[in-house]
Amino acid sequence: MVCVSKKKKYRSLLLITTDLKSMKYLKLSFVILTISFTSTAQNWSGPVNVSNMENTDYFPDFCIDNDGIIHCVWTHKNSFTWWEIYYSKSLDNGVTWSNPEDISQNSSEGCIRTHIVSNSKNHLFVSYDCDTENLMPNQVLLKTYDGISWSEADTVSEGVPGAFQNRLTVDNNDRVYCFFYQGTNTGYFYYRYLEENLWSNIFKPYEGNDHLLVLDAIADDINNIHCLGKLFFEWTYEAKATYLMYDFTGKHITTLMNEYIVPGQYQIIWDGKDINGNYVFKGIYLVRLRCGKNILTRSVEYY
Repeated sequence: MVCVSKKKKYRSLLLITTDLKSMKYLKLSFVILTISFTSTAQNWSGPVNVSNMENTDYFPDFCIDNDGIIHCVWTHKNSFTWWEIYYSKSLDNGVTWSNPEDISQNSSEGCIRTHIVSNSKNHLFVSYDCDTENLMPNQVLLKTYDGISWSEADTVSEGVPGAFQNRLTVDNNDRVYCFFYQGTNTGYFYYRYLEENLWSNIFKPYEGNDHLLVLDAIADDINNIHCLGKLFFEWTYEAKATYLMYDFTGKHITTLMNEYIVPGQYQIIWDGKDINGNYVFKGIYLVRLRCGKNILTRSVEYY
């Protein structure tokens, strides 16, 4: 279930999710709630069904354009291997929604993990992962909406077979960035940007960025792109694990983990903040994992 509200004057924008694993045998749909508040109280609207479809819906995302229109996308499951991307919009602050529109137009592939952003012209950009039934490796696709019609799917991850886990953001100059990951727990992340309908080359931001998956990205007021990342590591015996962040002068920035762990896979998220809760400067940082007598060091870039 996804609950959101539109930010306007005294209204706030909220995103609430529930664990889909515990609801896998239920018909899932997405609902919108509107909240308005004063300094002493909050009032929620009743839920509004956005997807309103049979079977199961997953991976919702939404954005709000400059005209206050709410745009929502999600993955609709038809069968074990057939997943489609659907879209709906609301012109009245989430009270009513357009009929769901199949924008992926795929007849058999698994299209999942969709994301949506809007630029200053209110054009829409929707990315998603696509698995073509093992006829070719996973790939990341993107569709655009120019206010009139949806484009054909464009392959963002061309030349990077097995790409998935896409993320989208748009900067203040309407440059659309798409991040994606290749590999398993020891893979790499890449990005590419779309500017004036032309794609850039595909970049790996820096060497040694394995174990890092981009979860979210956003542009600040001076057009720097900030990414929230997730770090992977796997351990085979019980030991005390310490995950430390340093800058290139050797100064300790923060500690991400300091505890005893059992064998298994672990995921660590760094939000770009130091030990005092302040955001660090843009640049390269070192992540050092100490587990027993073993030390593993990797570089990450905060930008």
